[in-house]
Amino acid sequence: MKTLLKGILPLCFVLAALPALADNTPLTHSCTRPELPERFTSQARADQFMAAANEYRECINAFIDAHHQASIKHQEASTKALDEWNGFAAKVNEKSSPAPVKKSN
Repeated sequence: MKTLLKGILPLCFVLAALPALADNTPLTHSCTRPELPERFTSQARADQFMAAANEYRECINAFIDAHHQASIKHQEASTKALDEWNGFAAKVNEKSSPAPVKKSN
């Protein structure tokens, strides 16, 4: 058991440091926000603005959806890795546990 703890402790420190090693550069969208005029000088200008605003909304929504899907995949990968580790650690514990002592009558 002490051997297992000696192996787990350094691993815990490594796992705790992983977020610091990740790319922490904030992601930004490349969507173009239309300029809102002081007032619309014509219906054509208002229609043009609304079309640009709709394109902007669609672009933002696509960015959000893509990153939401990526976050789900990252969470699934993290869970799978944790499950793999837990299975491995359970096998190590099982193998390193001393055999029970049989009582003699």
